Amino acid sequence: MNYWYVNLLGLLFFIFPCSGNAQSRTSLQDEVIKEWNTYSLEGATVESILKQRAAVEKMILARDKKDEMARLANQVKAINLVADYYRQHRDAGVNKSALRKVLKGVRFDSREFLALPNLERNINTYFNVKALADGYEASRILGDKRDELEYEKYKQILESRNSDLILSYFAGIRSDFILNYTEALKKARPLFVLYMPEGELRQLVMDLYAAKERLSSGKDAPLFTLIDYKRQEHSLQDFRGKILIIDVWATWCGGCIRKLPYFMKVAEKYKDRADVEFITISIDEEGKFNHWKYSLPRYKLLGVKNLIAFPKSTPFQDDYDIHGIPRYIIIDKDGKIIDTDVPGPGNGFEEFVDKLLGSSI
Repeated sequence: MNYWYVNLLGLLFFIFPCSGNAQSRTSLQDEVIKEWNTYSLEGATVESILKQRAAVEKMILARDKKDEMARLANQVKAINLVADYYRQHRDAGVNKSALRKVLKGVRFDSREFLALPNLERNINTYFNVKALADGYEASRILGDKRDELEYEKYKQILESRNSDLILSYFAGIRSDFILNYTEALKKARPLFVLYMPEGELRQLVMDLYAAKERLSSGKDAPLFTLIDYKRQEHSLQDFRGKILIIDVWATWCGGCIRKLPYFMKVAEKYKDRADVEFITISIDEEGKFNHWKYSLPRYKLLGVKNLIAFPKSTPFQDDYDIHGIPRYIIIDKDGKIIDTDVPGPGNGFEEFVDKLLGSSI
């Protein structure tokens, strides 16, 4: 028989069984997801979730005893459901032994775990359930212990030195710095320095930390010179001797506009304080100057000073690391930063200002 023909037959024999096996495994994982999609958390308990997991595992073993990925998908789906259950039932009792069963055999840093979809969610729920199994109450995981446990999660991920895990989990870390720069993230900086793999993501993280450090409390606030609606210039130095409370907004930002009345309410509250100045700074484009100018009376902003920082011709946004608005900034009488990311109106803004100004009388 022709040598090349024999080898071709052997190659085809090797490819098709392997391909078919891969397809069966993929379809078995899909079956696992379908089984769980029929399960409802309404009236569920941790014990009932465990029973569902056992039933699905029985189905997997009957189909293919060697499909470890399908079994892992089943285990992780149970972990996700347990985390969802406690998110909905924060006051529910915690059965630690049952939770340890839910976690048994699952390694968050394994190659198989990393291969499952929704890595960030899977890791977050894994650590939440682990905290419950370690004795934390659900309400504290989502409340006063959140930063502590978040830091512990970062620590374990980074100390794993698993580059694939680290790079995958922290791929979207930029948004955390912009939207949710927690105490846990601040505290984790030395861990990123030690364990973040070399490359673009490491450089991004170092740059993000440097930007936050540059704008931390007590640092000199970046200088600016901006114009008002009469095109008269105002610089940061003009406000020396006053606590400066800034609302950064734009006419195209609906969320900003909805919060403007609350900002103005607090400004009105302190209008007789000579040592405090409330101002707004718009980041509208230069071509929208008149639109911004005529919006000031419409939004009842003429009781405070209003400035505009054209994005293309002023460095204000870069200097203050502004990636999203509204943004609330407070600078002290000496031009030092108090906070460049103050909670917004409705989320603690008035309380923050009351506490600050009460201590500044």
